[in-house]
This record gives sequence, C-alpha cells and structure tokens, in this order.
Amino acid sequence: MSRKKTILLILIIVAVLFFFRKRIEWVIYDLQEYYMISNSLSWNENRKLKWSDFIYSSDKKYADNIYTSVGVSQRYHIDDKIEFRSKTLFLPKKSFVTDTLNSKTLRIAQAKFDLCEVYRRKLENKIEQLRKKVHEVTTDTLKKYGELYNNQFENQWSDFMDLKQREVEKGLLELEMQIKQELKN
Repeated sequence: MSRKKTILLILIIVAVLFFFRKRIEWVIYDLQEYYMISNSLSWNENRKLKWSDFIYSSDKKYADNIYTSVGVSQRYHIDDKIEFRSKTLFLPKKSFVTDTLNSKTLRIAQAKFDLCEVYRRKLENKIEQLRKKVHEVTTDTLKKYGELYNNQFENQWSDFMDLKQREVEKGLLELEMQIKQELKN
C-alpha cells in the first residue's frame, strides 16, 4: 500500500475513533456490566441465598464461618437528564463458606445482601432528588454519592460484625427487622 493510502487510512481510523468515542466507551461499559452481572446474582425480594451459592472451603477462616461478597453495579450518564441504573449483586465466585450446618450463618449472609440493597435504594432515592436540579449535577457528584452510601453500608455492616458472640442473635434479629422495614418503604 502506498504511503498516501496508509496515512489516509490512519486519519480515517483516528477520525472514526474521535467522533464515535462516546459510543465506543458505552459499548465497553456495556460489556463490563454484562460480564459482572452474568457472574453474579442480582438482588430480588424473592431470591434467598443458598449454600450452593457459595464456594465451600473447610480450610478458610472467616468470622461466622462465611464470607459474603456483595456490591452495587451502577451506570450513570448526565446530559439533559440524569440517566442512572443500578443493581445489588452477590458475587458467588468471591463468597466462601466453611460450615453449612449453621443456619444463622446463612441468615447473616442474607442480611448483608439485603442491607446492601437498602443502601442501593437510598442512593437511588438521592439520585431521584438530584434529577430536579440536573444542571447543578456532575458525574463527580454521582460518584461521590455512590461512595457515600457504600461507606454507610460498610460502616453499618462493620458495626454488626463487631458484636460480641453473645450479642449476635439479638443484633441479627434487630438488623433483619430494620432491613424488612426499610425494604417495605
């Protein structure tokens, strides 16, 4: 190929990438989101965690014999309006259990999953309020609120995990009641 054709081809590729960069970014984000969701369980009020959702490993050591990995997948875009979507996810490939005989352990895992959904809804409610003043909102604002509600979730969960062994049953019942009430709203 001649040098002129090569330069022309490079210019065309650069121009296409420049003009369609937002579309290309969205396709990449869509693929990342698809991968994350396809390897996770999305929260649903009728979906309860089962032992089979976890990787069994008798040699690992976790508080309450379980490690539950949950999080929120979120996508947002601001133009003339705020586009926002999110899901609470349980990550089976990162969740482990060492004892499948203690039903309280599974309740604790479910509570963590449900509490994450509570804070996802709080974030969604805040985004709904921000939609009224879309021209004052930036993507940094949305990122900041995502981090804020994630930190609140982590702090509340950490407080629960810091309970002494004799306080866990009472604390779990209180947490389950709080979650039930907040998910009702």
